[in-house]
Amino acid sequence: MTLYIGLWLPVFFLPFILGEECGYSLCPPTKDDHINVHLVPHTHDDVGWLKNIDQYYFGDAKFYQTAAVQYILDSVMHALALNPNRKFVYVEMAFFERWWRLQTPAMQDVVHKLVKNGQLEFALGGWSMNDEAVVHYSDSIDQLTRGLAFLNATFGDCGRPRVAWQIDPFGHARQQARIFTEAGFDGVFFQRMDYKEKRKRLKEKTMEVLWKVDPANNKSHLFTHILYQSYCSPPGFCFDAKCDDPPMIVDPLATNYNAPQRVSQFLEYVRMVSSSYATNHIFVPMGCDFTYENANLNFINLDRLIEQVNAQQQKEWSNGKFKSSGNVKPVHLLYSSPTCYIKSVNAAFKKQGTIPQRDGDFFPYASASNTFWTGFYTSRPSQKLMVREASSLLAACEQAHLIKPNLGSRYRYPTQNIYDFKNGIAQTPDQVVDQLRRVMGVMQHHDAVTGTDKQHVSNDYRQRLTDAMKGCSQLVSAVADTLLEKSYSSQGGGFSACENLNVSVCPPLTSKSLHPNTLIAVYNPLGWNDIQPWLRVPLYATKDQLDWLSSFTLTDYTTGETIPFQVVPVPLPVLKLPERRPLHHKGSSELIFKPSEGLKQAGFTLFALKGEASSDYGKSYRYGYKRPVNQQRFSLEIGPDNLPLFRSREGHSISMRFLNYDANFYSRPSSGAYVFRALSEAAAFGNPISEIIRGELVTEVRTNFTSWAYLSARLYADDKIEVEWIIGPLPQIGHRVSEIILRYHVEGPGILPNNRGEFYTDSMGNDLIRRQRLGTEDAETNYPKMAEIISPNMWGRDSRDSLKNHRIEGSYFPVVNRIMIKGTTYVFAVYTDRSEGGSSLADGDIELMLHRATTVDDGLGVGEPLNERAYGIVVRGVHRLVLDEVSKVNQIDVRLAQEVSRPPSLFFKDRSNDSRSADRSAKYSILTKSLPQFLHLLTVQQWPVEGDLTIKNQLLVRFQHVGTVEVGPIRFELSDAFTLGRVAKATEMTITANQLVRNAKMNSLVWPDGSERTFERAINGNSTQVTLQPGETKTFILFL
Repeated sequence: MTLYIGLWLPVFFLPFILGEECGYSLCPPTKDDHINVHLVPHTHDDVGWLKNIDQYYFGDAKFYQTAAVQYILDSVMHALALNPNRKFVYVEMAFFERWWRLQTPAMQDVVHKLVKNGQLEFALGGWSMNDEAVVHYSDSIDQLTRGLAFLNATFGDCGRPRVAWQIDPFGHARQQARIFTEAGFDGVFFQRMDYKEKRKRLKEKTMEVLWKVDPANNKSHLFTHILYQSYCSPPGFCFDAKCDDPPMIVDPLATNYNAPQRVSQFLEYVRMVSSSYATNHIFVPMGCDFTYENANLNFINLDRLIEQVNAQQQKEWSNGKFKSSGNVKPVHLLYSSPTCYIKSVNAAFKKQGTIPQRDGDFFPYASASNTFWTGFYTSRPSQKLMVREASSLLAACEQAHLIKPNLGSRYRYPTQNIYDFKNGIAQTPDQVVDQLRRVMGVMQHHDAVTGTDKQHVSNDYRQRLTDAMKGCSQLVSAVADTLLEKSYSSQGGGFSACENLNVSVCPPLTSKSLHPNTLIAVYNPLGWNDIQPWLRVPLYATKDQLDWLSSFTLTDYTTGETIPFQVVPVPLPVLKLPERRPLHHKGSSELIFKPSEGLKQAGFTLFALKGEASSDYGKSYRYGYKRPVNQQRFSLEIGPDNLPLFRSREGHSISMRFLNYDANFYSRPSSGAYVFRALSEAAAFGNPISEIIRGELVTEVRTNFTSWAYLSARLYADDKIEVEWIIGPLPQIGHRVSEIILRYHVEGPGILPNNRGEFYTDSMGNDLIRRQRLGTEDAETNYPKMAEIISPNMWGRDSRDSLKNHRIEGSYFPVVNRIMIKGTTYVFAVYTDRSEGGSSLADGDIELMLHRATTVDDGLGVGEPLNERAYGIVVRGVHRLVLDEVSKVNQIDVRLAQEVSRPPSLFFKDRSNDSRSADRSAKYSILTKSLPQFLHLLTVQQWPVEGDLTIKNQLLVRFQHVGTVEVGPIRFELSDAFTLGRVAKATEMTITANQLVRNAKMNSLVWPDGSERTFERAINGNSTQVTLQPGETKTFILFL
């Protein structure tokens, strides 16, 4: 049908409004003296959940779910063209962009007219509807930018969404609302919030609020509409083929004529909804998951519902019924959209002169007293790490692509296919970068990175991400090759990424040679040159072999400076990882080093590692470094209960151990992909056995709890502290619930907050937001006296009160990259390498859930338990710990969070047959110099990504001020900032780069709070000097 619809539709079926006006100007009229019911036809199309994205688009795999997006869009366009009053809302560009590519020019012309006519409206416009709990804010911005770029290039300003549409994510973040505000959206619609708050708001008629999205700026707010029940059609009025509700039968001669009864039922529903909202406008969604495959069925019944209700109400109005009914108003139904609804309520609230306000966020989400959606914060932890690594790689790929735009192998995507199409599609370098961008957009979906999908869908996500990452890894490797002198006689291979570095396997280093000769290219995507991370690379030889038989030299390949390093054996649990079994070239030891100078800003730093035969025992440990005696703030030892214990010179101690929320029975709802349900207090397990490995650069305490639970506490020579952990395979998987946590306990002076039960987590990886554990909201500060060492029974607790009021799961919050306790004078913080669920359930405690497996489905949609048995069965991760004075942590916190969230990417080259030197004339970085200390390079990429891709003199750049208020404004000159060329012009855009900032301010609605939304300009006139205030993010299109 898609191939012909645009050809056979008669012209008179397309009564489109001429001209370019769109948006609010095309909204239908409403009636001031009526209850206006805005009927909003829509479909909610997950880009993966029960089926993968391809199965959903084409309608394959019906045994999982009947859903076919291509037929939805085909059918909707035809139905809209039949009646100019009809409207429809679409959201997910990952689907729509594909559908658009496959249409004929005639069909595309029909859609253009529907968009200009205001009948087809886009809401949100992201590549997907991203989650808000476990997604990093930069990834949310990227996926929104990608989707909106397509809409802007295809439909112009008429295709620009005016509102955000987050109807299905499982809780809502303040940072996401801030992104929407800075993108120029006038409001957001969602349905999920804590059941108790929603119950209260329904009663008080405060279901629409101005959400304060920036605690430092009272003018920064976002109109927020909370749906009455769900995003689906009202009960009894789902006219879709997926439903069994009766149609509108309007012929009085029909024996089953039901129009009067159906009108009465709908009016009863309208009166009920109206009683919970403050204006004479109510929003009624008409649609649900993958509805409108037969759009004609929906729209015919909606046409009749509108006609019948309005006729009946007009008749009663004419008869004078409402004049004698007091406050009862007649009802007026109309086809509408989120944009038109928000226009109407904006006018209504301005007449009232006031609107409720709210701050904070909407976590945790509880749909019932015993159903807290806090399990997905951790579900599928390996997948969450993969997304984090892909995010950092995408930043490196976008930057390296700018250094050499035409370089990179013509990568074939995909690498695997279950059918006969084995060779894939050859992609240009531009397409390689954009492929990872698109896949990352899909991965932010609220059923992807969350881990709330079926296992076969998770497998599909992982394969797509693996393929896209491989393409970008090859591209960055090819650019790294250009850093060496050109030589036609070179026989060495090029740089490559080590896909199995996480299991200590990397062929250039772990091939069966005691003496590797390897170049290591480290790409730092951040804009600072003072970052000195501790890096670990595997070696084939054992530590004993290296001690007796080898001598190593590690140098900065550009300067020739020798770099100290230390070799430690690979831990036994790593050697036993199941992912290592089928691999060759397995590492037996690890070489640890820190760059003597900071990594190159937004670019490459090269290191050379060379091994030689030697009989000088231990030579590899004596390269110019000796640990200072009595100079470190921290010490590391094996403490009570045979557990690692850090001590500070100020009298603090940090201890840690694994615990398990374990259950061999369940009650509904049980723990599942979405829900965390603690049926007992977390219990310690295992018999910890610890050993300490001392060295000049790092001291480690390695602790085995069981055959499946291991951690290594590390203290580096520069006082950096980290904890590596390995969990899995979980015991009795499929037979009992296991939810493994790592609990830290800190004691010492000034470490407890004034407000008992208070702690902080990040909001989508950006700023911090205050949390309060349940049961301590009104508690007075009454702390027990701190012991000098850890109490022997501190790991056990009385569970009765906790389980009764769900204090455990109800106090869990999403942790994208950090959680902390802010005491009166000291802060203890844990920075994570992926999103995890976390809390502080007792004074001085921080716990993070690392891995989980369940026995049954939690009954919330996935339809299967969470029990990974292949990829993800064993999880390996790292936490970075910080314990310091409040003022010092406040100053470094946001910047440190960026370093954790965007780690460097490593690439390796065997140079056994390649003696080329570094090419000092090569372009190592896209920046001419390091950015100021607190100016974060959030984005730099080629622009545009849609439309005319032959344009190569434009960049999309985002800067973020990550300093505190005390730092003050940062001013930075752009003209000579980039090695790619001189910046001649800078145009300031909204954060999603689809509007000029000045237009966004002009287009935005004004709400009755006494202030207008502010879009402070960072550039004046034709200047190329930018000014950012603390906390600000600014977006520019730069012209070179």
